[in-house]
Amino acid sequence: ARAQGFAHSWGSRFVNYGARGHINADSGLGDWPEGLQFLEQLQRPKE
Repeated sequence: ARAQGFAHSWGSRFVNYGARGHINADSGLGDWPEGLQFLEQLQRPKE
């Protein structure tokens, strides 16, 4: 809820990926295709 409030205040989109913890090598996410897909969305130019 707190992170969602920050996103709203900043005019950002909030994306909830569940209980992933920190997104880093120690998190054990491995290749994490959903994360790669989200990164690709962020890299696309806005229309």
